[in-house]
Amino acid sequence: MAEQAFVVFGDWIAHDAEVRVLRKFDVVEWPAWLIHFALLGAHPCAMFVGQATGRLARQDHVVDVPGAGVLGLSTRFSDSEQVGGALLPRTVESKYVALLGGSTV
Repeated sequence: MAEQAFVVFGDWIAHDAEVRVLRKFDVVEWPAWLIHFALLGAHPCAMFVGQATGRLARQDHVVDVPGAGVLGLSTRFSDSEQVGGALLPRTVESKYVALLGGSTV
């Protein structure tokens, strides 16, 4: 549920999400806010929101993949554009990571 666009880019509070700003720091090349985001009945995730833009730039969480089990999923969002009155990313890159071995799928 937390990976669906209407939740990620919509009103978090309307979905009864628990949202906490944990800290401010630099992620690779840009300053960001690290936000803990949790929906009832779903795995919590970490969201990285650009301090200068206020846009979601990265989301890290775990997902249940049938046949593979629980994997880490890191998703980066970039190249935003206005679509129907909402600012949405045109580029989305995701990587699955085996939690125990640290390998990228």
